[in-house]
Amino acid sequence: MNVRIMERNSTINTAGDMFFLGLSATHLFRNWPEMKEEYDAISLHDAYLETFRHTGVPLVKAMPVAVRLRAQGLDPNTPPGTFQMRPLVYKMFVHQVEKLGIKVEFDHQVVEYYENIETGKGGVVTKDGKKHEADLVIAADGVGSKSQVLVGGQVRAVPSGRAMWRAAFPIEHLDKNPEVKEFFSMVDGKHPIVRTFLGPAAYALTLTRPDTMIWIMNHDATGTEMESWNNTIENEEVLTELDKVPGAHKWAPIFQELVKCTPEKTIINFNLLWRDPQPSWTSPGARVVQIGDSAHSFLPASGNGATQAIEDAISLATCLKKGGKNNIEQAVRAHIRFRYIASPPFFTRTACAQKLGFSNAELLQETNWDTVMGRETHLGSGDWD
Repeated sequence: MNVRIMERNSTINTAGDMFFLGLSATHLFRNWPEMKEEYDAISLHDAYLETFRHTGVPLVKAMPVAVRLRAQGLDPNTPPGTFQMRPLVYKMFVHQVEKLGIKVEFDHQVVEYYENIETGKGGVVTKDGKKHEADLVIAADGVGSKSQVLVGGQVRAVPSGRAMWRAAFPIEHLDKNPEVKEFFSMVDGKHPIVRTFLGPAAYALTLTRPDTMIWIMNHDATGTEMESWNNTIENEEVLTELDKVPGAHKWAPIFQELVKCTPEKTIINFNLLWRDPQPSWTSPGARVVQIGDSAHSFLPASGNGATQAIEDAISLATCLKKGGKNNIEQAVRAHIRFRYIASPPFFTRTACAQKLGFSNAELLQETNWDTVMGRETHLGSGDWD
């Protein structure tokens, strides 16, 4: 099998911060032992969790993830998932591609997809005007994929009224403020920790690793958000918005100081848009197929975007392997049957996972403190086994 990967960027892109990877995807890594070994090496096996109100008042003291899982009746050896660093996971996949001898062709931006049903080929046109054909083209170019014209059209984006500030930077920047450095330090100086801050109409997560500081906040739209990972803002804008929090109790000064420690051109203000799943994930002749965000985008609070993309890839590869070159169309349609219509005729698996983004966000940003003080908030990620 001859595989080509066309990458729009001019080189390996290791930008980004953290995301959640679910067990339903990662347990399949056992089929690639060397990759699983690398995944285990970059995973946070000794992480802690701690929860605060947005004011800085502690709600749940810092404790190992394993303890929190046991408290919920879960097996620490099979957690529902883990927070991962995008750059590290990206490099892991690049290493696997290199081991398989697959060439990544950089600076190949696809501007058009097409297929020829008579010849049984799919194809793309790159920005330099060149055409490239294959027995199967996999569109993994994310939200707004150019393949949508071919497979059934663009699904309309619906504003959610929400956005996310996201920032990741070298932990040395915390040296600017010793108090911030102390508060957001690792546990006992060696255990990474995820801290959650629950506020009115907003919530924030921070992750402290040995070399990196990350903070993320889900907030009401401000007008400067864009659906772009290059849309950076200054920390003064964040601080101004934090002062607008409803009620007498404002965001903890220590969190505001963390924002001040964030280097310039680091904070991304990402617009959160809702889209229904694409009505079709394949071209008429099934020679072009969408996976990941090209087919189904997720709100970050769903904890499912990366998980579902990996499941897509493994499902499609498995169906193609079983079907063989002479049954590509049937293999693609079998993959769609498994992934899009898990329980016919009406249940759409990915749509349910998408909606978790709304239910989880409501738990985090619309907390009724009169009824939940002293209790933990548990988020859903879906039971897909």
